[in-house]
Amino acid sequence: MLNSTRFFLGICLCLPTLVMSKDVYLIDCLGESYPLAINSTDNFCDVIDDLAIYMKSDNRSTSPVSMNVLVSDTEVIINSQKSKRNYHTKVTSKEKKDIQFLITKMAWEKNPKKLWDLENEMNRAGERIINLHPFKFLETICTDEKLCVGLKAIRSRNILIWPRFVKGSVTSLKEEHAYNNVLPYVQEFAKIIGVDVNLLMPLAKNQKWEEFVKTVADKVERANNPNRYDM
Repeated sequence: MLNSTRFFLGICLCLPTLVMSKDVYLIDCLGESYPLAINSTDNFCDVIDDLAIYMKSDNRSTSPVSMNVLVSDTEVIINSQKSKRNYHTKVTSKEKKDIQFLITKMAWEKNPKKLWDLENEMNRAGERIINLHPFKFLETICTDEKLCVGLKAIRSRNILIWPRFVKGSVTSLKEEHAYNNVLPYVQEFAKIIGVDVNLLMPLAKNQKWEEFVKTVADKVERANNPNRYDM
């Protein structure tokens, strides 16, 4: 297995060689390009720090920055990699229908064979909501009485169902955190679902996503009669 430290050092040593004979351009959010001078004596980490500062809208942010790097024979083009998941985009009726299907089957289908038979259909439903912001996915569940009860039921199915639910949520939260697309919305998300932000914010800041999802499921309150949809 390739040693990751040696691999990183190899990249550091090769970077000046890769860009020395090429024109390097930074692309801003409006598509305008600006030349960037990189010398063979420049420190790799200093160059990366400069790029990160350029890519961030808030230079004080410590969140990771994702970049697209396109290399051709004559030039290197670097632009910020933006998320396809918009927190402010409303959940469509079709997306909510897919969420209802997934939660209902995961919560109350007790027959393992039936769940197995539904695997492809559930995967397709998941793919259709892949670009939904993870907070909007969780918000849709937590603010719908039946789906909220379904979430509690999924939480109680620890062997197979709950880990699968958590895995999907954690993956999208990790991805969006890399775009600084999670922390700015934790407070509003907590208010909407009725969970104390002081429980969620530290978990988000420390990137404890599995614990974050678990806390949401455990602390969100079921409206009206909590046993209404129990099966």
